[in-house]
Formats: sequence, C-alpha cells, structure tokens
Amino acid sequence: MGLMDRVMGALGGASGSGNRDASRGDNPMMDIMMQMLSINGPMGGLSGLAKVFQDKGMGDLMVSWIGTGQNAPISADQIKTILGRDRLGQIANQLGMDEHQAAGRVADFLPLMIDKRTPNGQIQQSDLMSQSLKFLNGRH
Repeated sequence: MGLMDRVMGALGGASGSGNRDASRGDNPMMDIMMQMLSINGPMGGLSGLAKVFQDKGMGDLMVSWIGTGQNAPISADQIKTILGRDRLGQIANQLGMDEHQAAGRVADFLPLMIDKRTPNGQIQQSDLMSQSLKFLNGRH
C-alpha cells in the first residue's frame, strides 16, 4: 500500500460517518486539504501556506514536509495559530466536530498532503508562478 493509499484511507475515516467515498469528492477532510493547497484557496496555495508558516515562526515545519527527509510533527495548537480561529471554525463546521478535534485532524494530514505534493523536495513551479501572478494582479 502506497503513501497516497494510506492518506486516502485515513481521510476516508476522517469524517464522523466514515462512509464517504473520497474518489467521488464527497469527503470533507479531503476537500479541506485540497482547498488549503489550492492556488485559488483561502491560503493561497502551497506557496501562500508556506509564507503563513514562515510569518508565524514555524517555517521549519513546512520545510521538513517539503524536503525529502522525515516530516516534523505539528500539534493541534500550532495548527490553531497558523489557521486562526475563523478559518479553523469553518473547518470544524465542515467536519462536524469541535475546533480542537478539527485542528488535530489537520495536524495529522497536512504534513502528509504537503509531502505528497512536493515529491522532489520543492514547491512546483506552477504553484510559484500562480502565486506570483496573483500578487501582480493585486489579489494577495
């Protein structure tokens, strides 16, 4: 079983029901992770998320997930700091759980998702280019 299979299996059980089919796109945790890493998402894609981590003094965590070495763990409290109360509240609502539980879920899966999105140990040029275009167009 590959890494993505493990992530997909774990995300399949991330909602309260556990009966959602991630391949059909009705898995709230997978949707949240994909939104968070999407260029058009609220975090500004992987590059935007990396900037938030850096600004909050936790850039070393993101570097470990992007790099080819072992992923450093992140706590639910650190996720709360990164995402902020409003965004975390939205995520908790989508998942049907309290904010601390939602932060724990994000802390479990965000490093895996970022690691998977950066197999060569760097943010793909398409993410960087899209982020640059958004900045130039005044949508930062």
